[in-house]
Amino acid sequence: AALTAHTKAFPRWRRSHLSYAEAVSNELRREMPNPYVPEWLQRIADAADANPALALGVTLLLCVISFFLVQLAPVDKSEPEPEKAPPRQRNFTHGQLLKHRNEEDGIYIGCKSEVFDVTQAADFYAPGRDYHVLTGREASRALAKVALEGPDLESTRTDDLSYGEREQLENWYALFMYQKCYPVVGRVVTPPAPKQFSEEELRKYTGTQEVPEGYAAAPLYIAVRGKIYDVSFGNLTEMYLPGGPYAKLAGRDGNRALGKMSLKEEDMFSRDMSDFTPEEHKTLDDWAKKFESRYPLVGELKD
Repeated sequence: AALTAHTKAFPRWRRSHLSYAEAVSNELRREMPNPYVPEWLQRIADAADANPALALGVTLLLCVISFFLVQLAPVDKSEPEPEKAPPRQRNFTHGQLLKHRNEEDGIYIGCKSEVFDVTQAADFYAPGRDYHVLTGREASRALAKVALEGPDLESTRTDDLSYGEREQLENWYALFMYQKCYPVVGRVVTPPAPKQFSEEELRKYTGTQEVPEGYAAAPLYIAVRGKIYDVSFGNLTEMYLPGGPYAKLAGRDGNRALGKMSLKEEDMFSRDMSDFTPEEHKTLDDWAKKFESRYPLVGELKD
């Protein structure tokens, strides 16, 4: 009876659209204060509920207040830090890769000829760790066969792998490339057999030509003491590319410039050593030893 009497007080036009239970529930909710809403805010909400025009006005007022609050908020005007360019990839011989087996020089692993820098996972690949034997080598066969010792660890052959082994290798590659996101620093490349080059042929290899298939960087040849070396197999390649201090030596005979320690064009573009002093010959010999120890021999320069 009490509920019926209470409901009779409810406006008829609203009661006609609500069920008996909904009408009573809504009216009781209207009379009971919400402990989580301030009384003044509840009054505004009730008034807006009864007057659509007031509700629209309150909404517009809130929009204006929000706009000014956003405008007055402090803005960080500092310029964003430029993104670091990824390191330039280089070519590796198997001998060069073998030097990267510790954190100081970088811990590298070759997988499908890509060279990954796994130094960040030193807990697994550092000296004394379980997978250290895989470092400093093209480890595709060992990864495919899950071999940590024996002939399969030493071999780089992959043409005889079974379907399951190839799938295993692909899983390792996906782990390195996409899941762990180890940096790719280059590719393992077998240099071509040495041959003779004319000066004209030598000038084609400046490191700016198209990158051959299977390489990470375009070949960059420099002749020293009649022997031609590919300096794209090194971490100082930028010095011989456009913008580098020795860019004019790329694709040329570097005897005179290196012997005289000169960056003058007349020395960089000349092969004449008739005016060399004994000291300059010794300087050139020292350069020849450095190139021989750092870069693969790819040919000889014709006289």
